[in-house]
Amino acid sequence: MNNQNNIRSVLNNHKIIPVVTFTNKEDIQPIVESLLDQQIKCIEVTLRNSISRDAVEVIKNIYGDKIAVGVGTVLNKSDVLFSQENNVDFMVSPGATKNLINEFENSKIPYLPGVSTVNNVMELLEMDCNTLKFFPALLSGGVNMLKQFNNLFKDVKFCPTGGINEFNYNEFLSLPNVVSVGGSWVIKKNKNMILIAESGSTKTDWVLVNDQNKITIFKTMGFNPFFHSSKFIAEKIQENQEFYQASKNVDKLYFYGAGCSSLEMNNIVISGLKSIFPNTEISVDHDLLACALSTYQGEPAISCILGTGSNSCYYDGQTLREEVPAIAYVLGDEGSGSFYGKKLLRDYLYNQLPESIKVDFEDQFGSAKSEIFESVYMKPHANVYLASFMKFLNRHYHHEYVIEMIQNGMNEFIKIHVCCYPEYKSVKTHFIGSISKIFERELIGAAANHGVILGDIIQKPVDNLVNYHLNYIEAT
Repeated sequence: MNNQNNIRSVLNNHKIIPVVTFTNKEDIQPIVESLLDQQIKCIEVTLRNSISRDAVEVIKNIYGDKIAVGVGTVLNKSDVLFSQENNVDFMVSPGATKNLINEFENSKIPYLPGVSTVNNVMELLEMDCNTLKFFPALLSGGVNMLKQFNNLFKDVKFCPTGGINEFNYNEFLSLPNVVSVGGSWVIKKNKNMILIAESGSTKTDWVLVNDQNKITIFKTMGFNPFFHSSKFIAEKIQENQEFYQASKNVDKLYFYGAGCSSLEMNNIVISGLKSIFPNTEISVDHDLLACALSTYQGEPAISCILGTGSNSCYYDGQTLREEVPAIAYVLGDEGSGSFYGKKLLRDYLYNQLPESIKVDFEDQFGSAKSEIFESVYMKPHANVYLASFMKFLNRHYHHEYVIEMIQNGMNEFIKIHVCCYPEYKSVKTHFIGSISKIFERELIGAAANHGVILGDIIQKPVDNLVNYHLNYIEAT
C-alpha cells in the first residue's frame, strides 16, 4: 500500500475538517478567523465555483502558516494542477479513477479519494489506497455502514462527510476505523432561512426553518401543474397572508410536488413561486424524490406513495428509477384515495352498494347523479373530489364491502407498482401517504401476499424530509 502522500498524518492531526463552499468573497477572512478562534487549524475549500478558487489563494497567502488548507471536489488533472500551483496541504475527491489517482500520486500532495459502497472501497484498494473519504456518509448508511466496513476492511481508515453535524460527529469519531470527520457545522456564518414544501394533489405541507433552526408549519391546498397554472399557484399562496408574510424573506425554497415530473411542468410551479418569492433560490422536483429521500435508510429500497394518487420508485441513494409510469386517476392511481372514491361512486351509480352504505351515502351526499357527473366531468380537480370520499369509506371501515375494496386495491397496487421491480423480494418497500397509514392492516396483508419485504409506513413524509435537508443538504 502507498501512503497517499502521507494523508493519514494530515487526518490524525485534524480530527475535525471544516468543509466550506464560498459564495461571497467577504466571507473568506471572517470564516477563517472564526475557525482559528475555535482552535481549528484546518479547512477544506470545495472547488465548486470561482469564488472558492479565489478563497484558496487568499487563505494560503494570508493564513498559510496558521491553517492547513485543503481543496475538495477535485475531479480532474486541471484541479490537481490548481492545487499544486497554490501549494495546498491536501486534496479531496468525491470518487476516483486510475488516471486521477496517478495525478494525485505525481503531485506529491496528500490526497483523500471518496467512496460510498463496498465496491468503491474494493476498487480503491486495488489502486493501493486505504485511507478514504466516506461520502455522503449519512445517506450511505452512516455509522452502521462504517461498522460493516470495519468487519470487511481491517486496514482501511475513513473520514466521513455529508450529514455530519454537532449532534453526531462524536459517534462517528468513536469508531475504530474513523480517523477524522468533515462537515460545516463549525462554520460560524449567517445561516439560510429555508422553506420546504411537500405537495400532493389535495394539500401542501410547508415547513419554514429559520436561521436558528426554529420550525414553523403551514398548510395550503395542493398544487399540481397538470391542473394548476402559475397564476393560480401564486394567487392561492397569497391568500394565506400569515404564511406569505412569514416566508417572504426565505433564502432557499425546496418544493416537491405531484406532477412535477418534467421541465415543462416544473417551470409552471417555478414561475408561480418566483412571482411570490422573487429573490429566493427555488428548486422544484417530483414528489417521488421526496418520498425516496424521506424513507431512505442508507440502503437501496422501493418507495411508494399512497395518497390522493399513487406512484412508486426504486432509490439506491444516488439514482431514482421508475419501472412503470404514473398514469393518473382516470386510467391508474391504483390503491389511492381517488381510486377508491371512483369505485364507490361507480358502485353507487350502478346500484351495487350494500343497502346500509347506500342509505348513509344518500343521507350525506344526496341522490342527484347530475352533481356527481358535474364534479367528475365538468369541474376542476376531479381527483381531489374522488379522494374526498375516503372519509365516508373509513366510517364504514368494518363493513365487508369496504374491507374487500381496500384489500383488492392494495393488492392491485403492489402487483402493478411494486412487483414490477426486479429487486422487490430482496429490498424493503416503504410507503408514505394517508391511505397507506389509515389502511395499514390491509397494506400489510397485501405485502405478505406478494412476498414484499415491508419497510416503514409514514403518513406525513415532510418531517423526514426536513431532517434530510438540515442534516445533509444544508449541513454540507
